[in-house]
Amino acid sequence: MSDVVVSSAVGFFAARALGFGLAPSIFVGVALSATSVGISVSVWEDEGAMNTKVGRILLDVAELDDLSAVVLLLIALSVTPALAAGTVGPEAFTAATHAVGALSLKLVVFVAGCWVFSAFLERRLSEFFARFRRAPDPLLVLVGVGFGIAALAGWLGFSVAVGALFAGLMFSRDPEAVKLEAGFSTIYALFTPFFFLNIGFGFDPRALGSAAGVGVVLYVAAVVGKFFGAGFPLVFREGWKSATVLGISMAPRAEIALLTAQVGHRMGPSAISDALYGGLVLACAAASMTSPFALHGLLAKWPESVGERD
Repeated sequence: MSDVVVSSAVGFFAARALGFGLAPSIFVGVALSATSVGISVSVWEDEGAMNTKVGRILLDVAELDDLSAVVLLLIALSVTPALAAGTVGPEAFTAATHAVGALSLKLVVFVAGCWVFSAFLERRLSEFFARFRRAPDPLLVLVGVGFGIAALAGWLGFSVAVGALFAGLMFSRDPEAVKLEAGFSTIYALFTPFFFLNIGFGFDPRALGSAAGVGVVLYVAAVVGKFFGAGFPLVFREGWKSATVLGISMAPRAEIALLTAQVGHRMGPSAISDALYGGLVLACAAASMTSPFALHGLLAKWPESVGERD
């Protein structure tokens, strides 16, 4: 709770201080509430510190960040039209409440359906196809179901990325399905660059001047928000060194933060302008590049900060 509330609040007020409106500031808060779990985890794995007490805390909190950011993004998409129209006061609150309520109801039904499939149908479906087909055909079944769930999420009004995330969660509880990850990683490596290419295509070089200033402020907000939001509560449990390491580990932003920026940018300047989009992209890039350098040094200098190793 501290992690999400503090990081999103710091991002929101940083955007407001830069002169952006309510809707853009909400998108910034949502974007900076997320964390790129893969960047910091790779550093911890290089240092052999992943299977430690603080390493497990990092993994759990970072994964929850993605889920909470997705929910916040859905809420932001619901309230933005009313805010962009300049509707404020009771009418905006009522419209936003109805939109969030309808979206929340669809989300509950969607999540419940995913859970039912994961708990009762996924293993039987995987075993059924495994009986008739050899690898890599079972992988194609997983990919096909993933596309179907993503399409369903898009039809319901969510992002297809949200559906893809839940599709992965549906199969994560099955050890046999998880074994297919090695083959799936090749598909992941093939298509991941296209996501970041798309992010780059949305960047307007003419807005670089204004985006650079915005990016500096948002970079500071990104680091400070996670450092205090995620790190400070750990001071009372594991000490200030562990809190420092965790806070810096949570600073990188990539997938969900950039997805939030992209979705807002597609809604137009009323949500995210070119300058704000460029600033968010630069801030995410800077946070993702500087954090690993600091982490390598701190983990080597403070091996005791990660807690007991398994």
